[in-house]
Amino acid sequence: AALGGWELLVGCLMLNKTDRRQARPTLVDLLVRWPTPNEMAAADPDEMFEMIKDCGLGRRRTDALRSVSAQWAAGVRPPRMKWCGKYADDSYKIFCEGATMLPEEVTDGELAEYLRWRRGG
Repeated sequence: AALGGWELLVGCLMLNKTDRRQARPTLVDLLVRWPTPNEMAAADPDEMFEMIKDCGLGRRRTDALRSVSAQWAAGVRPPRMKWCGKYADDSYKIFCEGATMLPEEVTDGELAEYLRWRRGG
């Protein structure tokens, strides 16, 4: 199934300073355990920390995941969201809003590579 905007932002938070091979299974576990923004916003912080601690940034990431989920539920969207930086904002614009961006406009190497691929080279 395709991810929506909130799921994409959760994924961006999980990829912050964490290899995607490590982040992906934890991301899946998070979205199975708390499948909606309201549920994740209300998640027990200790339970969430236990689930994500091996990815690093445990307490900080727990706070970010819960905060972004609460902001999303309240109707706040990037770039006005606390905890969402340029990578999350660019990802949201590209994958959720369909923005046409040049590889030079993004700072993330993977996003730049995707944009080059999408443009055909």
